[in-house]
Amino acid sequence: MGERGYAATGISAICEHSGLPASSIYWHFGSKEGLLGAVMERGARQWLKSLQQSIDAPNDSPPLPALLQHGFTSLKTDPPEFLRLLILLALERSHDDHATLEAVRSIREMGRRAFENALRQTFSNSHPDLADDIARKYSSSALAFAEGCYLAHQLDPDNTDIGELGRHLEFAVLAMAHDFVSSRT
Repeated sequence: MGERGYAATGISAICEHSGLPASSIYWHFGSKEGLLGAVMERGARQWLKSLQQSIDAPNDSPPLPALLQHGFTSLKTDPPEFLRLLILLALERSHDDHATLEAVRSIREMGRRAFENALRQTFSNSHPDLADDIARKYSSSALAFAEGCYLAHQLDPDNTDIGELGRHLEFAVLAMAHDFVSSRT
């Protein structure tokens, strides 16, 4: 599916590539959509786990900058295949394909939670009473900005500095959070 696109990849091609009979694919995943959703969710979990490890590793950088630096560096050097598939699938599939839409939403929720956790950790020492509110309030915006950065890099990699976009995202989210803190104190 990554090579041919979702619509151009039939179960027979998947069987040929994997060496598994169609009955096994249908038994375990229910459909081609279920298989793709499982593959994308697995890729998302692995990638987000590596991002979380970068936050948890001892370093001088607060969690949000560490997450963004590691994440945007990996998008530039070794972009995870699930992200490209996620964008393609979200645009290619109809809104009647509930299994695929649910996989896309699940993966996006994983990303939103990663931003939420990083924001909460970033502000837990300086503003412990507001850290949860900041995390909930700005995690969706951070995810949407990050998705836009990735898409811009995919569309025009020669003229898009994804590292710089990551720094802009960090600055924007931290500025919004600091503005929120100022309005509450």
